[in-house]
Amino acid sequence: MDTLYSARASVLVNGSPTIEFDCSRGLRQGDPLSPFLFVIAMEALTGIMKKAVSDRIFKGVRCTNEGPILSHFIYADDVIFIGEWSSHNDLNLRRILTCFYLTSVLKMYLSKCSIFGVGVGDQRVQDMATSLHCKRGSLPFKHLGLVVGANMNLVKNWKPVVEAFRSRLALWKAKQLSYGG
Repeated sequence: MDTLYSARASVLVNGSPTIEFDCSRGLRQGDPLSPFLFVIAMEALTGIMKKAVSDRIFKGVRCTNEGPILSHFIYADDVIFIGEWSSHNDLNLRRILTCFYLTSVLKMYLSKCSIFGVGVGDQRVQDMATSLHCKRGSLPFKHLGLVVGANMNLVKNWKPVVEAFRSRLALWKAKQLSYGG
């Protein structure tokens, strides 16, 4: 908190800094300190999830017989929770998210979230989505520009990836051309 309340700033006007002033409104979107604070909060969420898995409050997914138990993935401002399909996990995930919100004041808008069931009937997925107050998702879906849950043996599922590379390659090639050439 000392970092937030002791900060001072000045504004560049025509290349010259103005008199320094105290920052009294906290962080705003785009503040250089915001990503750092978000990483700290996500470290806390990771600690909570590790504790919940070790205490068997939340049952994650084990990739191999002796491998680690996976409960969540975090990338930028996205979090994906993965776990055993049960009402026990549903209830405890809601409790974990509520506790995380109360301690960090980072609210997760569940109405923007989707739930996916692998090997689970559509009605059970819909029931769980209703209880979590989120949307029912269906496979395949796009995440970070890539298709998840599609059959990647089919050429048509690779077309978006190839097109993205083609467009970026075209931009790169255009930058490499000289005006004289």
